[in-house]
Amino acid sequence: MDYQIEIRHADLEPIQFRCDSSQTLIDAAKAAGFKLASTCLRGGCGACKAVVISGTVTALSPMSQNHCLSDDAAISYQLICVAAPSSDLIIETESPWKTRTVNPLSARLG
Repeated sequence: MDYQIEIRHADLEPIQFRCDSSQTLIDAAKAAGFKLASTCLRGGCGACKAVVISGTVTALSPMSQNHCLSDDAAISYQLICVAAPSSDLIIETESPWKTRTVNPLSARLG
């Protein structure tokens, strides 16, 4: 099933893209032209930690729960490198994203 994803960050305009329930949020963002913060891509480092504002996710593989802990029970953190949507989502990332561009060398070669 395909879901609408909106990602927010305090310093940027929100981005939106579609994500299949069998695809990680990181992979779907990449396919849509956005590079989200990540390092290990295995749910262990916490670099991709994001707050789920609305909606739900499913973990496609194990993740470190240490990075998802919060003193505020109203805040739900997820590691989006191993999370897939199970509904439409609005999430807020701790780190800004980059818009992916055509490889500069490819662009110069035409």
